[in-house]
Amino acid sequence: TATPYFAEIDVNLKITGLFMSYKNYTDFFKPHTEWWAESSGIFNLEVLPGVWFDPSHWFKSYEITITVTLRTDVIFDIEATMATGAIEMSVPDDVILNNISLTSSTGSVKLTTLGNNEFQGKVGLQTSTGSVDLFAKNTNFNHGFEAFTSTGSLLLNFTDCRMGDDLAGIVSTGSVTFKSYNMVYDKDIDLKLKTSTGSIDAEIYQYINMGANVTGSMKSSTGSIEVLYRDKLANTGVKFTSSIGTGSINYIDHATMEITGVLENIYSSYNYGAATYKYT
Repeated sequence: TATPYFAEIDVNLKITGLFMSYKNYTDFFKPHTEWWAESSGIFNLEVLPGVWFDPSHWFKSYEITITVTLRTDVIFDIEATMATGAIEMSVPDDVILNNISLTSSTGSVKLTTLGNNEFQGKVGLQTSTGSVDLFAKNTNFNHGFEAFTSTGSLLLNFTDCRMGDDLAGIVSTGSVTFKSYNMVYDKDIDLKLKTSTGSIDAEIYQYINMGANVTGSMKSSTGSIEVLYRDKLANTGVKFTSSIGTGSINYIDHATMEITGVLENIYSSYNYGAATYKYT
């Protein structure tokens, strides 16, 4: 829902457990004042000290949801950090933003753009333990995109997007899924997909002129790599060379593609040599 304010913050607390009769949020958190009526840009919600002496705290569980709604006619820099929990951000149609940084230590991170969006600054998603998901539609990433997770899965889905700088998806332990449909590039960039232990699944569909060259790197130390590439353009070609330590490489064959190399780790289109724009 749109807001006339620069920001609206809605906090929803759910506390369950034994000995909860006649309790309210002030028995668990401070401050005790009606902070929701304040116009300050900062608020703190802290657990009361010494709560372990109250039996109602012994068997409880928290579910805390903080929803921040921002005005759509303001170009924001957004930085969200979470120690334990999930971060989810949704960008509606026709919204321009600047730098975006979403970071969780333990929990998932998700970013969704609904269309006709632009990020004028850097965009980064990161978690130590958890999944990272991106669903971007008709969005300009003027300064590129990067996503990292130490332990968890990575899903990057781009549809009709424009990339202005390097794109990276890196996992220590877990899978990487990359899907790109009709991406346009403002300049030559690097595409890096990497996992130490896990699989990489890449699908690239290029039915419009890509505008520049992409140098790709797909690496897995222990796991599998699967790549599917399709285009119908005479001026666009591809030649991927993947590397693994322990695992398998699976290229999805096609009449326009060939698989070569001693280890069958080179995946290229027949028109690669004559192409103007190239994935390599």
